[in-house]
Parts: sequence; structure tokens; C-alpha cells
Amino acid sequence: MSKTDWTLRYLNDDGSELDQKKGLFRGNFFKRIDCSCTALWDAITPEYEVPPWVSLLLDAEQVLPEVGPSVVLGATALEIFISSILNPLATDSSIQPELWGWINSRNQWMANPSVAEQYDTLLGVLLGFSLKEDNDLWKAFSNLKKARNSFVHEGVAKVGGKPLSEDDVKILLENANNGYPPRGQMFCPPFFSPF
Repeated sequence: MSKTDWTLRYLNDDGSELDQKKGLFRGNFFKRIDCSCTALWDAITPEYEVPPWVSLLLDAEQVLPEVGPSVVLGATALEIFISSILNPLATDSSIQPELWGWINSRNQWMANPSVAEQYDTLLGVLLGFSLKEDNDLWKAFSNLKKARNSFVHEGVAKVGGKPLSEDDVKILLENANNGYPPRGQMFCPPFFSPF
């Protein structure tokens, strides 16, 4: 898709305007229009509140072709999504609230479960399905996390030492989104729908 507005006029050899003839064009144009899917969704269903991870994924797509910010927004969406899923699952489980609080709220934040541990161990315990069991989703999750970390710490979003292109990021976001809405759920087994 073009990122630049343009207008094309067809002229006579001497530069004068062509005569108007039925069925023929005297020019063409392209005008890029940016709109917010979230705002459109709100207008259609005003009582529905868009989950924050969905808004972040839409924002991640919107900031493209800016690779780094897009990757950071996509990775942040996954962090918010997993905590939003695990907390209700823990409440509905046999895990004591004190134990769940201790697992997730240590005195030193680095002792808390990482996002990878949340998608692997904690999701496996609470749901019976770890994201790691799906090789494609785990690879997509890991690549988005690596790209985010390399951008934040090195200034370039990379996976395997290779800087990501806009198309690479679109694939990562599509995997993260897995088609919301209404096509699917984000990094979530098909039998469990948070939406």
C-alpha cells in the first residue's frame, strides 16, 4: 500500500486538459485515510469495552511502518493478555489466594514469574495447556519477545541477529492477534476463549 497521497492527470501532448469522454478517465488519485478500528467498534457496540490487549494490538498495526514501536506495543499486548487470563483462572482454581499473591507479587519484581513462565508453567497448571505445547505459537511468541527486547535495549528490532522488516512485524502481529475479532484468540488454545 502506498504511504504517499498522489494525483495523476492525463493531458494532451501540449499539456492541455483532455476533453471529457464518457467511459474514459482523465486522471486518478490515491488518498490514504487512517481510521481507528477501536473507535469504529465502539460506535457499533457502545456497551462493549474493548480489552486493553486488543487496543494495543490495533495500535501496533496502526504505527506500522514503524517497526520498533509496533513490536513493543504487540509484546505489551501479550503481557497484559496473559495476566488478564491467569488471574481469573487462579480465582476459579483450588489455588489459595495467598499462594497466588505470593507467586505473582514478590518483594523483588525479578522474582515474579516472567511472561514466558506465565505462558508456559502457569498457563499449564491453571488451564492444562501450555503455549509451549504448540511449537508454532511458542516460536511466534518467543520471536516477538526477542524483537521487543532487542529494540528496547539495542534500538533495532531483530530476531536471530536479522533486523525485522515491516512485513516481518505484520506476521508477528498476525500470530499474536491470531485473528481478533472475530477470527480467533490471541495466543490462546482454541477451546478457551477470553472474549
